[in-house]
Amino acid sequence: MAHWRPLLRASVVLATCGVATAGWLAFRGPASHRRTARPDLVVVVTATTEPGVTGAVTSCGLGDVVHVRARDASTIWIYREGQLVATCPSPACTRSNDELATTFRPLTATRYRIVAIAGDAGLASVGHFDRDVLMARQRGASLAIQLLEVVDPALRP
Repeated sequence: MAHWRPLLRASVVLATCGVATAGWLAFRGPASHRRTARPDLVVVVTATTEPGVTGAVTSCGLGDVVHVRARDASTIWIYREGQLVATCPSPACTRSNDELATTFRPLTATRYRIVAIAGDAGLASVGHFDRDVLMARQRGASLAIQLLEVVDPALRP
């Protein structure tokens, strides 16, 4: 009579696992209703005309060529002193696989902000940094923001 107890225990364990799995699947819902994970955004700014500068930077010289790349982004916005000066997608931008890229040459020694946006591809800028970032966040977009300080090489110590 004791030989059936291990089979009963195994049956109870399997039934419990089956109920737990069914509950987990029901909780998650169908695949069409699940949210996708937010993509990992990378913004790389590179000054190419200043000798010895390679890789990601947070400052560059006046007139340097700056390359911006954003992986998994639908949009890039570039602001000078809080005002929109460039946007991607546009003819000045390129898309390669999962990367959006553009190049610009800052002609004013000031602060630039570069915003990469993943999520709502139909998001339109209103032209002002604070309002655009707030609007994008309210619509559930994922953002990466990088500050770029542009300095006049003649004024460097």
